[in-house]
Amino acid sequence: RTPAAPANPYTLTVAYPADEIAPASPETLALYYLEPTGWVADATSHVLTTPPAVRVTPTRWGTWGLFGEVRQVLLPLVIKE
Repeated sequence: RTPAAPANPYTLTVAYPADEIAPASPETLALYYLEPTGWVADATSHVLTTPPAVRVTPTRWGTWGLFGEVRQVLLPLVIKE
């Protein structure tokens, strides 16, 4: 059973150790809530720089996760035989 929505928005702040989020890009971090179809980014999510944290003011209860985009550099592989 899904709990009723909160009467008012509330503030949820999740701090993170800045040196432990690699390889995610800090500017892409966001708080996501879990829906039956998957994770959804909360529209109110924003990154705080001091201290490093992400804050939302949601209007729902639920399971939350902190996610960000991962930096990738793909290089060609050349094998000489």
